[in-house]
Amino acid sequence: MPGFYAAGEYDVAGFAVGAVARDAVIDGARIAEGDMLLGFPSSGVHSNGFSLVRKVLEVLPCLLCWTVWPPAP
Repeated sequence: MPGFYAAGEYDVAGFAVGAVARDAVIDGARIAEGDMLLGFPSSGVHSNGFSLVRKVLEVLPCLLCWTVWPPAP
């Protein structure tokens, strides 16, 4: 990740690959009013998201000053 790691440093990452039957693929076609969406908190930006966040803050530094509304409990 340019600008994140010093020369000679590196990160080791893994990934997973899976398979699913065509009739079990979740593609959004059956989403309907009343369906529930679950969200889970994150401990922060992960993996290649750092490059995007750094670029956004470079272009729009004012984002560092924004406050989330309503405030979290």
